[in-house]
Amino acid sequence: MVQAPQTTWGQYDPIYTNHASSIAFKVYLVFIVLSLAAAAVHLVKSLRSRRQSGAEIEQSTSPLQRRASSLGKWITLNFLVWVMLTCIELRPILKTTFLRRTFEAILFLPFIVDALQTLTLTLWVTIILYLTRWYILRRTERSVNPR
Repeated sequence: MVQAPQTTWGQYDPIYTNHASSIAFKVYLVFIVLSLAAAAVHLVKSLRSRRQSGAEIEQSTSPLQRRASSLGKWITLNFLVWVMLTCIELRPILKTTFLRRTFEAILFLPFIVDALQTLTLTLWVTIILYLTRWYILRRTERSVNPR
């Protein structure tokens, strides 16, 4: 059994405790799975589209551009949902702090942990969405200008 380090006074240090994930964090995980599923669907559709020539090129680039645009919207939506859920989590903490009229850092530790976890997930998913979008745009460019 692993125990958390103790402070110099021999008290339990709350920084190293395991906090239960908040409901907002769990909701955000579901949203992340949805955004990754959308990226996978767009990637599979773009991979399944065959190379075309002549008059079909202009018709085929339009769906690819729409997929790339949709992924750009998912990237933006990813950050907006993160900000909204972070603000929703912060409101009860601030309300408690203002009602007590004292600042207790211990109240902010679970919030900071959750906010940093979701920010890390947001950045990783954004990288994945951006790379998928880049691939689709590159495929669109190649279909317009074959080498």
